[in-house]
Amino acid sequence: MRSLSPLRRPGLGAVLLAGVLALTAACGGDDEGGKPEADAGTGATPSPSESATPSESPSEEPAGPFSDSFSAKDSGWKDVDTEGYYARYDDADGGTFRVGTRTNASYAAPAPLVVGDIAPDHAIRVDVDTTETEDMSDIGAYGVTCWNRPTEDGAAEAAFLLYVDHQSAYIGLWGEFSGDYVDIAKQDLGGALQAGQSNHLSATCREGTGDDGNPAAELALEVNGDEVVSATYAQNGKNAAWDVGDGVGLVTAGAGADVLFDNVRVAAAK
Repeated sequence: MRSLSPLRRPGLGAVLLAGVLALTAACGGDDEGGKPEADAGTGATPSPSESATPSESPSEEPAGPFSDSFSAKDSGWKDVDTEGYYARYDDADGGTFRVGTRTNASYAAPAPLVVGDIAPDHAIRVDVDTTETEDMSDIGAYGVTCWNRPTEDGAAEAAFLLYVDHQSAYIGLWGEFSGDYVDIAKQDLGGALQAGQSNHLSATCREGTGDDGNPAAELALEVNGDEVVSATYAQNGKNAAWDVGDGVGLVTAGAGADVLFDNVRVAAAK
């Protein structure tokens, strides 16, 4: 595993996800080859073959939306179980996909899809129902990643992250070169996240044009139908480098994060 760049949170210093999501690019991975980062703790690192970056090339014709209710345990998601994190099919609620982190790490379970097959322009909306288990910690965080792809150094994964903890909603980036985490936006959740029940997350990632005329990622996260955080992040010399990619992931972070994901749908953004 590798250490994750911290998503910062008040009271937890550099460890995050707003704490915990010290998420530095953990989409698939193993327990070896860790790369420490300041104050980040121990994290999960993907190997290129096991990351949320698909190995296939996009087809010429859009394939239509991807959806999975996890009623069958052979729909293509990978079961993993390491010292730092796990992901597996679960029988709860007629079928879910359970993702969790045992240490101050992060892990994004790769969806079995190719974004370019769904939306040739890579503009997508990811919808998923989320339920915290009884084992969920107070510092855990969870959400989705979009445009996952291998970093330029080949050691981790680049992606945008849209996620929540119990207090706030966040947008961040695993950078293009080495997967280092970059804070982009944060907003208080208020009462958007409903305790003790399922919460529906909707993340939108599309490429537009920034005020400076450069390509820009237009990113937004909704909780139960209400937008909780959004950002526009341009490709320019001031911001960390990024690009679109063909992967999507279900992410958790922070020691004791334990979440059931259900009814995943990835479609072209309108």
